[in-house]
Amino acid sequence: MTPIEVDLYKDDLAAVADRDLYSAVEAFARTASPPTDRTQEGYLLDFKSAWSDSALRTVAALANTFGGLLLVGISENGGRADQPVDVASPRQELKTTIASAIASNISPSPPYEIRDVLLYQPILH
Repeated sequence: MTPIEVDLYKDDLAAVADRDLYSAVEAFARTASPPTDRTQEGYLLDFKSAWSDSALRTVAALANTFGGLLLVGISENGGRADQPVDVASPRQELKTTIASAIASNISPSPPYEIRDVLLYQPILH
């Protein structure tokens, strides 16, 4: 099966199946590549291993510039993507937590989309 092409910045991520979105994030971050070849954070991109006050500050920074992409569940090392990490929280609960934090702390509330995806482990035969 060939992976579908997904543009994380432009595509409607709600329309992408979990497994395809996970593959797209993994390919985008290049977590399987040598560390120097992995995707680097920039003014349109940030990686966070978990939702936190730091992630909320990143949302505010993105809202005050050109927008961008915050990937929660990807650790970073030296400003580059490191590894996918499991965000230990029920799916709907984390989405609610993020939406509540944005609504309560950033005014005016910026436009945003939250898309969650299950952490897929490779199946070995």
